[in-house]
Amino acid sequence: MDEVLAMFSASLDAGLANAKAEAEAKAAAEQSFGECQAMCAAEQECCNVDIVQGSNQRLSCLQACTMVKGGVTADQCNAECADVKCDRTVNGITYHHCNFPGCGDVPAHKDAFGDKFQPAPYECAAQWGTDDNSCKKGCLNGVTDYEAFKAKQAAEAEAAGDLAAATDKVQTMTKELESLKASYAEMEKGIEAKIAAAAEDAHTHRAYRREYHDEIGGTHRACGARTGRPCGTSAWPTRPTASWPRAAPHGRTVVQTLTRLSIGIDS
Repeated sequence: MDEVLAMFSASLDAGLANAKAEAEAKAAAEQSFGECQAMCAAEQECCNVDIVQGSNQRLSCLQACTMVKGGVTADQCNAECADVKCDRTVNGITYHHCNFPGCGDVPAHKDAFGDKFQPAPYECAAQWGTDDNSCKKGCLNGVTDYEAFKAKQAAEAEAAGDLAAATDKVQTMTKELESLKASYAEMEKGIEAKIAAAAEDAHTHRAYRREYHDEIGGTHRACGARTGRPCGTSAWPTRPTASWPRAAPHGRTVVQTLTRLSIGIDS
């Protein structure tokens, strides 16, 4: 009886051990599959749905990566990349590369899948899903530490974000600079207009002064010994005359304008 119990216990322990080993192997395979799928997607490789699907008589990135994760060396994997054929069995697993309908994420195979077609969220690196580079990338991914891969991806994403932010800042600054240039150009036009208006005013003042000089016979300049007119008194009229109330700039009469000029208000 004891022997039977011992045998039963040993058998149970072995069964549990086998079940545990199978569960661990399955979990490891699923983890390896997920890691390989992520790394191959980062390379924009298609035929990335499962390891059953293949195309173009070559190992896909996913197939090659899981092959290495499963125990095949990188050198053995690369040797398989050079062997073009429709089917191969490596380390007890058979891989297909020509089976209809092909790969469910490759646009070139879309019609064969109909409603079940699930396009990759990127443009496939190879038109038919796989090529020589697909297999080589998979062999390399198989020996790549996944945590290191994720750290690299995060760093690249952060760098891309920083670059995008810097680009946006430069574009904003460029727009602001263009706006300032436009404002400065408008300011220059305004200043030029004011200078032109001031020059026109000065020209008008001079014209009215000459006109006044002609009308009064130049008495505002004629003084001294040669004319017999004493100097030192204002030659400008202090009130308008009946014969000379002309309009001047800014709505003033010529007399008012000249009076302002004589006391230094306008120049």
